[in-house]
Amino acid sequence: MASRRAKYLAYQKNRKRPHKPTQRRIKSLLYLLEKLLGQFDTMLNELPPQVKLPHIIWERKAIIEKVLQQQHQWHTTGERPKDVIVSMDKGHIRAMVRGKETKQQRQLGKGHQNGGQPWYREATPLP
Repeated sequence: MASRRAKYLAYQKNRKRPHKPTQRRIKSLLYLLEKLLGQFDTMLNELPPQVKLPHIIWERKAIIEKVLQQQHQWHTTGERPKDVIVSMDKGHIRAMVRGKETKQQRQLGKGHQNGGQPWYREATPLP
């Protein structure tokens, strides 16, 4: 039987990725993530009680568990869960805002730039 790595590489070489193999890959990756979380839990239970782990490890573990639960819901029921976490570094949902954090950007159409003149027209001097 082919290993998971060989199956993954064979899938990645395909130019077109049909729906059924994609669903198989997602199911396999979710299974592996669940297995890894289980191993991590057993490792934490085997640690002596005097060992204190940093708070960030517990936060990351909680985010990973929430992402796993959301992905399970998404791929079993077919409906996207509300408030999907998209980044492991940021375990919260925020609105997508264009521009820098300190300054908001105003979106203008091309006709409104350069004082209402299109970008390709040059201003001609008055006689």
